[in-house]
This record gives sequence, C-alpha cells and structure tokens, in this order.
Amino acid sequence: MDELAGYRAEIDQIDGELVALFQRRMEVVSQVAAYKRERGMEVLQPQREQQVLDKAEALLTDKSLAPAVRQLFETLMAVSRSLQHEALGDDQVLPQVQQWKASPRVVYPGAEGAFSEQAALDFFGQEAAPKALTTFEKAAAAVKAGQADYAVLPIENSTAGSVEETYRLLGVYGLSIVGEQLVRVRHHLLGLPGSKLEDIRQVRSHPQAIAQCHGFLLTHPRMAAVAGINTALCARMVAETGDASAAAIASLRSARQYGLTVLSQDIQDLRYNVTRFIVAAAAPIQVSGADKATIMFCLDNKAGQLARVLTALGRQGMNLTKLESRPIPDTPWAYTFYADIQWTRDRRALYRALEEAGRDAREMRLLGLYQAARKEDEG
Repeated sequence: MDELAGYRAEIDQIDGELVALFQRRMEVVSQVAAYKRERGMEVLQPQREQQVLDKAEALLTDKSLAPAVRQLFETLMAVSRSLQHEALGDDQVLPQVQQWKASPRVVYPGAEGAFSEQAALDFFGQEAAPKALTTFEKAAAAVKAGQADYAVLPIENSTAGSVEETYRLLGVYGLSIVGEQLVRVRHHLLGLPGSKLEDIRQVRSHPQAIAQCHGFLLTHPRMAAVAGINTALCARMVAETGDASAAAIASLRSARQYGLTVLSQDIQDLRYNVTRFIVAAAAPIQVSGADKATIMFCLDNKAGQLARVLTALGRQGMNLTKLESRPIPDTPWAYTFYADIQWTRDRRALYRALEEAGRDAREMRLLGLYQAARKEDEG
C-alpha cells in the first residue's frame, strides 16, 4: 500500500466513526425535540448554540482550525434544527393576521388609465373599482392609516429595473406584500387630436417609461423628455393644457380615457416589456398556495456574511429570484438587502431557511408570503 492509499484508508476509518457519532447525535436531537414540544419551547436557542461553538473551538489544540470547526458545527446545528422542525411539525411562517377582504378598498398611484390601475383590475377583478391617488406615498399611507385595504404599486420593470420608491415605502410604512401581478407594458406617444408627430417638442412621462423608450427619443432629438410622477397623469396634463406641441408616453387606456390620439405606437425599446406590481397590505395574510416570499435583511460589514445568508437559503432549497440592495440613510456604505425567493418544498423549509439565515443578519424581516404571478396581462 502506497503512502496516499494509507492516508485515504485512515480518513475512511475516521469518516465511519464520524457517521456513527452523527447518527447518535441525531437520535439525541429527536429526544430534545420531544422535550421542547412538551414544554412549548422554540427550536432555536441562540445562547445554547453559541455555547456549543465556543466549546468546540476551546477543544482544539490547533487554534488555526477555529474558523473551520465553527463552520462545521454551525452546519451540524442547522441540520439539527431542521430535524427538530420536522419533528415538531412547524408549518407556519407568518401569523394569519387578517383574511382577504370580500369587498376590498384598493388604491393605486396615478390616474385613470395608469398601468397600476390595469394591474389592480387584473388582480382583484373589474368589480374592485380601484381608486387613484396622485403619488406612491399617498397610496402607501392610505393603507397604513386604514383608509384602504390594499395598494397596488410597481416594483420592477423587465427593461428599466427596480422601482426604488416602492422599496423605500415598504420600509417606511412597514407594509406587507400579499400578492403580485405582471402587466405587459406597451408605450405609445399620445398627443392632442389633430397634432402631428413632427410638431412635438415636449414629451412627458414617468422616468421609468422615459428610460424604457430611450431609443425612440434618441431618434427624435427635437423632443425634450420631461419627467412626471405617473404616465396617466402626464397624459391627462397633455389633454388639459391643449398644447399641440406636447405629448405623453402612456397606455392605450390613457388615450381612451383622455381623448388623445396615438401619434406613434409601441415605442418601447424592447417588445417584451413587463412590469411587476405588488399588492401591499398593512398586515400579512397567509395566502393559500403561497410559493414566493420577499425578505429584507441588514448585515454588518464583515467578510462572508452575505455569502453565509445566501448559502443558508440555498441549503433549504430556496431559489433566489432577485437580490436588491438599497443604501441605509445616514450610514455611508451600509445597505439593506431585499430578496425574492421561491421554493418547491413545503413551507417548513422556508421557516428553517429564514431562521438559519437570520443568525448572520443584523436584522431579518419577512415582508410577505404570497403566490407568484403566473401570467402577463397586456396593458
């Protein structure tokens, strides 16, 4: 037997001993789970886990292995927690704080004809009669104050990216995400009846819509883009001012709503242009068939922390579909992270993933548990 083969044989023997000890440890873990169930105790006991890590490190004679042994025992305890959750039958991530409203009061930012209105109608149905409020902030505040049950807000566009204002409002007002809706976005240049494309000098729209039509505006350099707070509000403004040199980038619904003419159709840069809208509520709802969650977490500026959080999510079968970071005001170079995750296993896996990931986060908040949108409705 050569030298390498001898080393491998020794490792195999040690591995056999480790497996036997692992099985013995899991048998004791099952007894611990039964003890906790009888006494209504939580699975995660942070103080106890810290003691285990400290003891394992103290037993080392080679202190250079301290980070590695801590990582080994962190993984071991994560497996232990997973088994305890299964034994306890934990199957609830969010408390069922409220039920869906039978006749909901729904608000959205903008004006009649906005893509947000389309998203609200697609999600709640034509009978919902959603109400327009002029700004994102007013829509979020109305839900927080109990003046509305749900706010439909855009959060991401497939071309222009994330809508920062919506992320900010989720934090400021402590809202929960209870649903989402995808809307196929088609942008059109709308002007007054009788106006001509070559006469347009000013184009009004939301900054996201302007960004999504960048190519069209480049080919029409005499048109100056002017940012507004909403596509439909900009269309209404064009109709009210009566200025034949002004136009708006908005939807066909806006054209019909305000009596405008389509001067140029489908001017968005990409044919497949979709906006994702969230349905926000003041409190969470445990949605039947939920398979998607949004979480918010903050980290200390330490090497490997983000990697450990993401690894914890992946270990439990979570599929990370989006990761967004936003600066924390008054704290330079510190960030709040937002993540969208989906899973194929039962909800207990999500509970375990969040518990494990939360050990490496300074703050961890579940913003919502809801059903992923399946279909893009055309605006």
